[in-house]
Amino acid sequence: MKSDQWFAVKRDKNTKVIYIMTGGDRCMVKATAKGMFRDPIIVKLTWMMMKVLTGCAIPADKPATDFCRGEIMLPPNNNRFVIIKAL
Repeated sequence: MKSDQWFAVKRDKNTKVIYIMTGGDRCMVKATAKGMFRDPIIVKLTWMMMKVLTGCAIPADKPATDFCRGEIMLPPNNNRFVIIKAL
């Protein structure tokens, strides 16, 4: 079984706020985003795009151009590591 995919969602083309969502597929994320926003923009994230947005580490076994799946690890802050895992 593959883990969920990560997506960036914006309310519309003019907003600067980006929501990071995860879901089994684009249809699931689109349905959720449509329930929240009138005309959302949805982009499937690669590891490099996720790194730019959150500063997360790209796993050593993944190319930067692969689509982002599974857990992400944010850079340490005050000796704490934050790991976000899609359930």
